[in-house]
Amino acid sequence: MVKSRFKEGEALFEQLLEKAEELDDRALEISARLRYGQFLYHLSRFDEASTMLAKAAADAEQEGDDDGLARALEFQGHIARGQGSLTAALVHYKQSLELDRRLCHRNGICATLGDMGNLARMQFRYADARELLLESLELAREEGDDWLTVKALVNLTTVTMAEGKLAEAKLGFEQAIPLCKKIGDWAGMARSLGNLANVHVAQDNPTEAERCYRRAMEIYEFLGSRQFVGLNSCNLAYLLGDTGRPREARKLFSRALTIARQLGDQEGVTAALHGQATTAYLAGDYHRALEPLGECIAISTAIGQTEFLGNHCVLQSRIYFALGDYDQADSCADLALETYNGIDIDWRIASTLCDKARISTRSGAISNAVDLLLKALAKCPPLKGKYFVEMLLTAGKIFIVAHRQADSAVMFYALRNYVRQKGNAWPLCYQTELEEGINDLSTLAPGVRDEAKSRGESLSPEELTDYALKALKELKAELDIEEPGQPDVSVQSTSANDSSSGIG
Repeated sequence: MVKSRFKEGEALFEQLLEKAEELDDRALEISARLRYGQFLYHLSRFDEASTMLAKAAADAEQEGDDDGLARALEFQGHIARGQGSLTAALVHYKQSLELDRRLCHRNGICATLGDMGNLARMQFRYADARELLLESLELAREEGDDWLTVKALVNLTTVTMAEGKLAEAKLGFEQAIPLCKKIGDWAGMARSLGNLANVHVAQDNPTEAERCYRRAMEIYEFLGSRQFVGLNSCNLAYLLGDTGRPREARKLFSRALTIARQLGDQEGVTAALHGQATTAYLAGDYHRALEPLGECIAISTAIGQTEFLGNHCVLQSRIYFALGDYDQADSCADLALETYNGIDIDWRIASTLCDKARISTRSGAISNAVDLLLKALAKCPPLKGKYFVEMLLTAGKIFIVAHRQADSAVMFYALRNYVRQKGNAWPLCYQTELEEGINDLSTLAPGVRDEAKSRGESLSPEELTDYALKALKELKAELDIEEPGQPDVSVQSTSANDSSSGIG
């Protein structure tokens, strides 16, 4: 039914173009090409849309139609952004904004400011994003444009989420969904549902996250927005992979990759390939997991996907660690740190420092491992979620190597209790590592082990974090390691022999 309506729409646009050419009506032809290009863009047919809009832009410029040129440039920006070319997108948006300001076209100014704000968020320029989006929101309210008002509010909430203010972002998206429904903005509703799902993932609520992703995908399927079907397929696949459903995850990643390659969506290609690599890694198929990452790194480097590039390097590091190649694992982690330092994502930096601490522990460089983990905890304390488990698992491993088995026992029993409370919401590798850690405590006296188990299972996540910090600092003092002040996360070699990533 929906596909037939799209075919019908395409036929009507073709007829309109033929009529405009027959009448030699340049204004009608430009208008028809603009709307046809926008129609093709919303169907994620980017190459066809780009050709149509480029012709509309050239004709509009020749005819002195600045309004038509501005709209063509705006949608050329959308296409460039959809294909991962953020620099090209910004050039188009700036040209469109300049024309709209010259024409005093307030709705156009408002829309393009919103687009530029969203682009700034994607480039991690959150202060710039907020400034642009607030200007867009003010204009939208002055114009009484409900669509642009809601769009600006959703974009601002997305910035809030990116800044880590999850409770505030959750409330914002929950408020946006009925507003979008009220004005018939189905794309805005789907986007809000997808972002709300991301918040649920960050808050360890996989059931609600899955529900929101699936509802967003249904709406995007209805709208014919294949790029966003692929994006949400990837996000849902990561969630299913993390919650013990690898077969479903593989199918969704494969679907997302097919869509992205068909659309020429390079960002989508890297997301799907990284997901396939992650699924293979979690299944213990390490050599297969390495295969897609070369293409991922090449694409992310070419189109300037800074965070994605870091994530690919982190996954490479973890795979090499699992293969026992600690020098290569450390080298990849260094590359990830160098990338993350450039965009200052604290929790990514902290997680990578934690990985390097684990490498140092396995390599026998225990002093270095303690130093790295303390830096990681200072950079970004573990609150809840996978990052929390990774941090404190590493602390437990350090305590075993340092012959502080009682502290290890508290860590492992507390974390096992925490993971069990989450049911199936954790990858098998975490549960396996916990059980291995507990088995390592076999030499501990039964009374000491029972006391540690009782204490560990009574600690809240916050109390467990405090316990780990205190024990690490005591160990640091014993090893006569100088206490760090402000954490220095500059790239430097940390492996035992001093050799010089989901999507995460």
